[in-house]
Amino acid sequence: MLWLTAYFDAGGHQDDEHVIAVGGYVSSVPAWLRFEKEWFKELKRAGVGQFHMTDFMACQGDFKDWKGRKTEQAQLLLRLAKITKKHARRGFSGLLFLEDWRRANDEYLLKECRCTPYALCAFYIMDQLIRYFAHRTREFRARTVFEEGDKGKGDFMWMLDQVVRRNKRMFRVSSPTFRAKSWRHFKQLISRCGSSYTPRRELSRNRTCL
Repeated sequence: MLWLTAYFDAGGHQDDEHVIAVGGYVSSVPAWLRFEKEWFKELKRAGVGQFHMTDFMACQGDFKDWKGRKTEQAQLLLRLAKITKKHARRGFSGLLFLEDWRRANDEYLLKECRCTPYALCAFYIMDQLIRYFAHRTREFRARTVFEEGDKGKGDFMWMLDQVVRRNKRMFRVSSPTFRAKSWRHFKQLISRCGSSYTPRRELSRNRTCL
């Protein structure tokens, strides 16, 4: 059986002025292990321990000595992108213009229903991911990992808890028996969720397993 893992992280912050984005990749467990080995090998060759885009762009942290080395920065970024492309099966991303969200929130009280910017972006990502899973013909198991610490993640986890709690069987099936209409039911349930529900249990702080 094929085991797939999807990793996602946010770019920006839902309290920022302009945009928030959530994105990531899905691949098999063996592919992620190969990716990790090549990724850290490339970082070691560049003389850095970890890669954080914020530090990379601002030349701080592990990249504090990289000021004025734009050519080297571009070359490193290209090599890391090639490693990602080599090992990732599919990429997913979602972006929300925060001014648009604020206007909608003023009219529809989105925040009161826990439809915060991060939660909406992450939910959109899950929609893309489930659609990708629904078209697979080989039997598989999958899990998703959302980076810890992003503001609004609790609202997103609340959305998932609403559905997982009511449709546990749906999340145990795997391709080819997984049916896309189950995901449509997922979204319909979310649209009916109110803001007064208290989850019976707390999902994992840093991952949601499908």
